[in-house]
Amino acid sequence: MIEWLPLNEIPKIKRKEFDCGNQTLNDYFYKYAKQDERKGLAKCHVAVEQGLVLGFFTLSAYLIQSENAATPYRYEPGVLLG
Repeated sequence: MIEWLPLNEIPKIKRKEFDCGNQTLNDYFYKYAKQDERKGLAKCHVAVEQGLVLGFFTLSAYLIQSENAATPYRYEPGVLLG
């Protein structure tokens, strides 16, 4: 069964075994996802099945420029899925 776990529950050795076929995404997962979490920029969630990392996604705070006349705010809060 696939489990979604926070990045900090995945041992580093297991993270190194992951390869999605896209070197840019692999590099982000290996090198920067943990840094972004420590800095409070993103939260990474990892799909794991029987100890094998299957994939991941990140959530980050985001601002969307609003052109809606019904709101007094220039920007609306949002979540960026990456």
